[in-house]
Amino acid sequence: MTSPYEIKLRASEIFHVKRQPGTIRVATGGFGLRGLAGADGADSGMLKTTETTAWIEAHGVPKSVTLDNDDRVEKFISTDGKTYSYARNRPALIGLGDRDFDVIIYGGTQSAMMAARKVKAAGGRVAMIDPWPRLGGAVISGGLIVTDFPSPSSTWYIMQGQTRQFYQNIISRYDDPDGTRTGIDASSQMLRIFDPRAYQEEFNDWIADIDLVVSSSPIFAPSDLRKSKDGRIQSIRTVAGWLNATAFLDASYEGDLIRAAEAPFSIGRESQGTYGEPFAGYKPYGDGAYLLAGFETTPDGSLVQNEAQMVALGLDPSSDAGVADTRVQTLSVRLVITDDAGSTPFTAPDGYDKANYFVVGEGLALAEAASAGAADTLLEAVANQGTVYLLDGADARQTNNGSSFIVSFERAQAGTDYANGNWTVRRRIVEEQIAWQRGLLYYLANDITDHFPSMSALKTNAAAFGYAPNLYLDSANGPSFPDWAYIRECLRLDGAYVCHQADMYESSSSNIPTGFETWHSSSGRTTTKSSRIARWSYFLDAHACRIFGVSAGGSPETFNYFFEGPTPVPHDTDVYDIPYSSLRTGRGSGFSEGGELATHVPNLLASVCISCSHVFWMSVRMEPAWSMIGEAAGYALVQMMDGTSSEDVDVSILQAALNKEGFRL
Repeated sequence: MTSPYEIKLRASEIFHVKRQPGTIRVATGGFGLRGLAGADGADSGMLKTTETTAWIEAHGVPKSVTLDNDDRVEKFISTDGKTYSYARNRPALIGLGDRDFDVIIYGGTQSAMMAARKVKAAGGRVAMIDPWPRLGGAVISGGLIVTDFPSPSSTWYIMQGQTRQFYQNIISRYDDPDGTRTGIDASSQMLRIFDPRAYQEEFNDWIADIDLVVSSSPIFAPSDLRKSKDGRIQSIRTVAGWLNATAFLDASYEGDLIRAAEAPFSIGRESQGTYGEPFAGYKPYGDGAYLLAGFETTPDGSLVQNEAQMVALGLDPSSDAGVADTRVQTLSVRLVITDDAGSTPFTAPDGYDKANYFVVGEGLALAEAASAGAADTLLEAVANQGTVYLLDGADARQTNNGSSFIVSFERAQAGTDYANGNWTVRRRIVEEQIAWQRGLLYYLANDITDHFPSMSALKTNAAAFGYAPNLYLDSANGPSFPDWAYIRECLRLDGAYVCHQADMYESSSSNIPTGFETWHSSSGRTTTKSSRIARWSYFLDAHACRIFGVSAGGSPETFNYFFEGPTPVPHDTDVYDIPYSSLRTGRGSGFSEGGELATHVPNLLASVCISCSHVFWMSVRMEPAWSMIGEAAGYALVQMMDGTSSEDVDVSILQAALNKEGFRL
């Protein structure tokens, strides 16, 4: 009889290992699951069903496995629906041993999924390793259900390939074939705003045949990889053991495979002089920052930086436009709220203190005093992004951030700390972010008038809202909150070609910032690239990199608060090419995090944290763009499965394959 710890799984079978606070999701390609023995290696005990006693292999394939807080197996559910349980002293899931693949993709994003499908369609064996608790990227784990299609809408035609098909297919998840309620775009037949459950269903179908999927398995350091002497990645450490492959793709938001491989990368904002970009670097008031005057709340140095901190960092808050720094954009959780009768009420998080939110209330009160009606509804306070049509027929709204009130959902330090922190730091930041947003909504609906009685209309309106229920049923944060957060920016590859602001305009474009026409004509760059693998267009969209306050004097003393990071308007772009050379490393250029000369990694590509400046990132950082880049990366990885280096990929073959799918390259 086969040992219960030698569980034979059907080819491409998917099962889940659930561990608080997230879920490890593993799909095997017929290799068998081994290593369920305990740390001492002993084969102890048998599995016991709630109905009868039986060996695990007698009851089909495991569908889900639940671990306790010590990573010991508590129970599993087989595909026939029976539940089996271990005694609490039974084995942990450890040491699954090495597995061999053609391609390993790090990330559980839509970009990762698109690349994996291309490899699988070509007959390759592919594994997806997701650092986050749940596959689906920012949409499922960050709540980003209002998708940023190209702007203006007249450029939606550039969304092609399976990316276009994916957004069309989500429509089929609704019982609304004529689109009268879901708001289907008539010309493209794509759905831009959707219930996250519809997206999750579609996403799961698209990855059903991927050979191995492992979630909640982050990496960070070079020790998480095995590399050859010529700089090639050979293996990656995961919760399912060491996995081997010929080619690798970083399709994560953090870029930690790039980091661990010691490829060159950047974090932060370049100066205007680095690439000659008009909108680079620090942008004070008059160069893009929002200003709201009259705060009596003293900047606390944490949520809002003070003037002394700015000076200590070498910045003059009133000038120094274009100076480089190490800041990236804020992160947040994009929530779905509704005034439907079935909503879940806003509740205070553990440790809630309304005093922490005075600065939010003051900003809203100042805005309302300056312009009546500017902040008298919850949808204004949290920047409503549009109507979300839920699968159950209810309507809801997607939140963003009340930037004009300066302090809202976004905490400016969180994004930069997340980008530079390890995964212990990142988990703490996400937990704090979720608690902050829970508390803010509760404050607006319950406590804001205690100190700001002028905000009674807002309080009354906010009290009528609640969370849309049951959107994230398996989330460790409850059914109304996703598992993680919307990460807008971390590191960026410094690759063979670094895209920057000049790459987004034609020489005679009316979108070139006024006064910089000569700059662009002398840059030597246009939107057209010979190695183009996707096309994109989106305005330069940046959230806060800093939130700070400067004394305005007076008695009592007041402060001017600034929301710094956005670019001046107008800031539209032309339709521009994304070159293949921005997906790969160059040879010996740049430096790794430790200061050593970065190595060329010939079997590594990037499809999210591509090679570009911060300014270029403002535009390209949208899910459909990364999705199309992922498709292109997938075709490149197919060529690399035989050991071909990234610089030797035949781009003409890649482009021909993409053109067959409508990419118009």
